[in-house]
Amino acid sequence: MQVHDLMEQERALTAGLAAVAAAFLVAVFEAWRDARRRQAGEEVRSTCRAMSGTIALLWTLCAACVAAWLASGRALAELGLTPGEGWRALAAWVLGIAGSAYLIADTLRRLSNAQHREALAAQLREAGGLGYFDFRTPGEAGVFQGVAVTAGVTEEIVFRGFIMLTLALALPLWAAAALSAVIFVAFHAYQGVAGMVRIIPITVVLTLLVLLGGTLWPAILLHVAVDMVGGLMLWGARVELSAAR
Repeated sequence: MQVHDLMEQERALTAGLAAVAAAFLVAVFEAWRDARRRQAGEEVRSTCRAMSGTIALLWTLCAACVAAWLASGRALAELGLTPGEGWRALAAWVLGIAGSAYLIADTLRRLSNAQHREALAAQLREAGGLGYFDFRTPGEAGVFQGVAVTAGVTEEIVFRGFIMLTLALALPLWAAAALSAVIFVAFHAYQGVAGMVRIIPITVVLTLLVLLGGTLWPAILLHVAVDMVGGLMLWGARVELSAAR
């Protein structure tokens, strides 16, 4: 099936892709607006209101994509919302659980004392592009954990599920996976170039995990863990980061 055939024959899936395109335009507008504010010397960071808007947008986009998938006559299991079968799925689960456990243990170690937190803060400063995630209250740090869970679930369903599998109807699977990864990174333009570059490695890992196991759940687990420990590190090292700022 060619791309134009996909658009003609799969109207429901095309509508889902249109919803993704609309959400992308919103993300690009917000990135442009934030860039203008930074150029004007204004502070740009993720407040509770901004994060709540992100949660609402992601769940709305996810619901639209799932609805489009079901309207096309396909089952949720075909979207990857199944535990998977065989040794490949088992390997994906083992990698997802092991990776999540390592991230949690490493984060707790990094936050265990002042010396480790200072070293962590130095690494975060070198990473760059983290000014957007400058949490200053427990409420902001708490809402971000909601964003982390939301992003882990919805972004895997949308990008490694709906987009990748829809594109795979017209493209080789490897090309569909690569294009969905590019789209995923582009959606994070609000974090700036440094932020987009920073998420490339985990994007590759999550994509390979889904391709390996044929299921989204191990990638969802790892994605949630990555985002949650990221928020914990930023909050845990806030004193050291604030001192440097």
